[in-house]
This record gives sequence, C-alpha cells and structure tokens, in this order.
Amino acid sequence: MILLMAATACQRRSLETDPSESTLPFIGLSMHGSDVQSAETRAMIYNSNLTTNGNGFKIYDLLSEVKDGSITYSDGSEWKDGDKWIDDGIEYDSANSAMLYWPYTSGYTHRWTQSGIHRFFGWFSYDAIDGIADSDLFGSELALDDANVLTTPSVTLTTASPQFDMMYSTITSRDASEGDHSAVQLYYYHLFSAISMSVQNAMSYPLTVNSIRIEGVENKAYATMDYSGNVLNGPTYNDKSADGYFFENQSLGKTLEAKNGSTTQIIDVFNGNLNPSSYQTALVWPQDQSVVSPTNKDALTGTYASTDSLIVINYTCEGSTYTKRVKFPSYGWAAGKKYHFNLKFTDKEILLYVQVLPWDYGEYEISYEENSIVAGQLSFLNYEIVKKNGEKTITYDAKKGNPIGHFFIMTPVGGTWTVGFEGDVNYFDIEPSSGTIDPSTNSGYVYFTIKPNLSLTRTDDKSITLKFGVICGDNEYDASSEITNGDTYRIILPAN
Repeated sequence: MILLMAATACQRRSLETDPSESTLPFIGLSMHGSDVQSAETRAMIYNSNLTTNGNGFKIYDLLSEVKDGSITYSDGSEWKDGDKWIDDGIEYDSANSAMLYWPYTSGYTHRWTQSGIHRFFGWFSYDAIDGIADSDLFGSELALDDANVLTTPSVTLTTASPQFDMMYSTITSRDASEGDHSAVQLYYYHLFSAISMSVQNAMSYPLTVNSIRIEGVENKAYATMDYSGNVLNGPTYNDKSADGYFFENQSLGKTLEAKNGSTTQIIDVFNGNLNPSSYQTALVWPQDQSVVSPTNKDALTGTYASTDSLIVINYTCEGSTYTKRVKFPSYGWAAGKKYHFNLKFTDKEILLYVQVLPWDYGEYEISYEENSIVAGQLSFLNYEIVKKNGEKTITYDAKKGNPIGHFFIMTPVGGTWTVGFEGDVNYFDIEPSSGTIDPSTNSGYVYFTIKPNLSLTRTDDKSITLKFGVICGDNEYDASSEITNGDTYRIILPAN
C-alpha cells in the first residue's frame, strides 16, 4: 500500500475541518500498471517497475457532496463540489514502504473524510530509472486546467526524443460515508504506442544496408484527457501530422553476411547492433490505419508518395545499389501496444513481417544454470485443430464462439507467462495476454481467449500465429517450443 504521508507541494488555502475528521486514517494509494512485462528495454514502464524508488506521480482527489459545514477554508469560504482534496506530486520510497510527497515538506496530511465522494486519478510524472520527467518530453510539467482537463503540449516524437513513457490513470471513486479506508487502486495506461525494427538477410549473398528511414508517420500531436466526470473521457489525440522523419540513418553502412543454412544475420535498425538479443524501442503517437496503409501507389513507377508512411531503404547486393520504398501492413498502431517490424530479404523478394508483442519484449537463450520452463499441451476447449500446410489451424466459427486456449505451465514459479501474435494483428485480440505462473492454481493450467474483430471488412481470410513467452527476473524467454511442442498454431478469421 502507498500512503500519502507528507505535505502539499503546491500553494493552497488552509482548511478547517470538523474535529471528528482528524481521527480518520490517512488516504493510501496502490499503483498498478495495465500490463506485466520485462525490464530489458529502457524507458518502458510496466507493472513491477512502476514502483521504482524515486518514480514520481501527479495525484488528484476531487471531493464532492461533503456534509455541509464539515470542511471550510480558513478564510471562511465553504468547500465547493469538485474542489481538490489532493493536488500534489508524490514519489516512491521503498525505505518507508510509501509514496512520499516530492519535494518533501511538512505540516499537511491527507485523511479520509466523514462524507463526500472522492474521485482519485493521476499520471506518471518522473521516470527515476532513466532520470527523465514529463517536462523533458513536453517542455513543461503537465497540469489540469480549471475544467479538470489534462492537455499535453503538442510534441514531435522521433527515435531521438526523450523516451518518457507517459502513463495516465483512470478515475477511481470512493464514497467516504461507506467507511472503506482500504488503499485506493489506481490503474495506469500507456499514452503512446511503441515500435522497433530490424533488417534480416536470408539471401545467399551478402547484403549491405547503406541507409534507412521511416517517413510519413504522424509523429506530431497532442492529447487530451477529460477528468471532469465520473469516468475518464479520453484520451483523444489531436492535430496529428507528419513532422520530418520519425527515424533516419543515412550512414548505417552495415553488412549482413549471406545465410548459412538456416542461420541468418539481423540488424537492429534503431541502434545498428548486429544479431541483438532484444531490440531498441521507440515511442510513437498511435497511428490510424488510413495513415500507415497507403493506397496511392503509382501504377507506372510502382512507388508511393513521399507523404505516405513508408520504410525507405537503400542497400547494396552483388555490386548493385537499390532504393526501395516499403509500405507498412494495413492496420493501425494502438496505444499500449508494441509492434516489431522485420524487413526480411530473400533471394526472390523483400518481405515485411510484423509482431504484436508485450510492451517490452526481448528474446534470450536460457542457459543451463537458469530456471527451465516446464510447460506444454496447448489445446482449445471449443475447437478441433486441423493440420494444414504443416501448421495446426483453427478457423473461427460464430456458432462456436471465441476460441478458448489453454496450456499448463509449472515453472519458473512466480514468473509470468505471455501470449503474443503476429500476422493480421488488427483483426484479433487476446485476453488475458499474460499472467502469473502458479502451479498450485488449476494444476498449473492457464486459459486465454482469442477475440476476432468482427466489425472490420474482410475481402479475404485473415490470420495470426501464436507466440508464447516467459518472464523470469529481468529477462524474457521464448517459450513457444515448450508450449506448442514446436508446432505453428494459426488462427483463421474467414472473409465476410
């Protein structure tokens, strides 16, 4: 539990309260991220590192419907509905097992009231892991306006921008008259989407990547979150536009050797590392499908307009140099989701693959001395699995409902299992996509539901393949071979 212990950091009128109020407990908060992920990539905030020492939060409590006369200001004015009972910056300090105000002062504490409706909310304001604040990205500290609306300044995001993982909470309400003084649960969600990118050489001859850029992405915008009601209205993303290149490296100059059997070389586009164990991730404003899926290809030249969202790559192979403009797959980039794009060169064609992964995913080999993964027996409760083209497939049927998958996982105890997917990711979602490994619950069996997005038009079949992982400590491991026994599982949503 996180206790609000010290004084307000902002200027406010002093309060006069009914004496009975002073005997009530202090208000406590419990912070939760909307996901449970690993800590490999910097700047990514997730559930377990949300409470890192020094992490800062802006917290509000709007108090309404208090008993007449129980709270007044020292100047004699009365409390008005929606006045701020809490309006402070706080930071985490594990030595006290509590959130402390930041900067620390003394003389004022926040207790529960005898009456009234408390509406709690806030946002992440300081990342102690990387030492960056909301003001480093937005140019100033974020604050509510007089209408209780949070509006961020307009900002252009690139891979070189301060990677401040802005998170906002929903509203948690508590009726003080019910006497519930337990910790208030605040749930935080990511404002941005995130992407990473790689180039892979699966050709029988070397490939030199001379330069690469990402253009046409709507990387400039501002967001609004309306906290004036009982539920959060937003976020909404406004005035989105392309402002220069999201990423550009004109002197990459990396050579990927020819494939050796099934072994290929890969480069992390954002930092130039060869054969990385994890990829550098960059925050980006969420993108609409219409933006990242250009349709105005020139039939004569076979190219797209420079205003489209594209990957532009210049490369050399077998003594010749080429420039190709590659469009992104036809779906949007959602807030709170990470997308990894892999540009794979083969002897016949260039392919762009995409994976929707946990917020901070990285693959690692598990060494002999580390915890092994004991898991398996992936199956589906309401569908028969059909073997097709070397894959195990399930085809969605409205009469059968959403596919419900399950598998057992016994170790590492206390770790986290994850389910990701790649393919036509805009047409599917998975809930839950992660959970705690606990062999004492359901004999180690866990369940997840695949939810097709039936509202989208499908002129042809859409499909995804499943990918499984395990988080152990600060690393995440590929667990697909254990859970699927090495098989590829494809979920198919037929054309409509």
